[in-house]
Amino acid sequence: MKRSILALAIMAPSILRGNSSQLNAVYDKQEDIPPQYVDLFSERNGKYELTGVSGVKTQADVDRINNSLVKERNDHKLLRERYAPLNDYDVNDVLTRVSEYDELKLRAESGNFDSTKIDELVEVRIKSRLAPVQRELEQAKTQLGEKEQIITTFQTEKREGTIRGHITKAAVAAKVTDVEDVVALSERLFELDDAGHVVTKDNVGVIPGLAPDVYLKDMMDKKPHWFGPTLGGGAGGSKGNVNGGNNPYSHEHWNMTEQNKIYKANPEKARQLASIHGVDPLSPVQPAKSTK
Repeated sequence: MKRSILALAIMAPSILRGNSSQLNAVYDKQEDIPPQYVDLFSERNGKYELTGVSGVKTQADVDRINNSLVKERNDHKLLRERYAPLNDYDVNDVLTRVSEYDELKLRAESGNFDSTKIDELVEVRIKSRLAPVQRELEQAKTQLGEKEQIITTFQTEKREGTIRGHITKAAVAAKVTDVEDVVALSERLFELDDAGHVVTKDNVGVIPGLAPDVYLKDMMDKKPHWFGPTLGGGAGGSKGNVNGGNNPYSHEHWNMTEQNKIYKANPEKARQLASIHGVDPLSPVQPAKSTK
């Protein structure tokens, strides 16, 4: 019969008198137990443990609990590793497929099988194997698309900023009265060519290939209000005047000496100035008088 801890405490003085050593919770041999307390011990795993006092846990009890917990954790780990290849598949679905496979295998061995069913099974098996790879591929495609969109946006902003900057600089140099308004109206007409130069586009109502400064010079006759009243017509006007200088390729200011001078200094600029009036800078012929 088990005794309480209180009873054991009451008996402690007699334990000390009967045996100078302490009463141990576990003994290797029964003869080592004080005779009067032999009935409090039980044999477990080849040793004698104190089991006759309720509420007392021996080190062996603690060790058994710890070993049980360790075994449970190890078993759980082995279980996770064993079923890791299943990924997110439902176990019941897997069992169903296995049973179908066994059935098809039996039919195949007996010569009674449905080739269509086998094809379906193979297709499902391939898809299940490729599913994780496909998910990773789709995720990579999504990330790549997002990065490409960011790059495209950046390139567009950079291109538009470059075009706007060149037009703004040319408008300031040409003494445009409302720079922001003129730039906003004009930037849709420009693009970057293959060499990275800002030039007018094709089919936008202006001469293609003009740099911003030459484009604005051409606009002085067509849109004089951009440049203020001093560029208007009349005796005090300066029709054909290009930012304080005359275009030597125009009918009014035809000047072959000036043409040669400009061509030697900057052939591209000469080509653009000549193109405003439809003149070939290499074989210049004075254009007809403007009727505007």
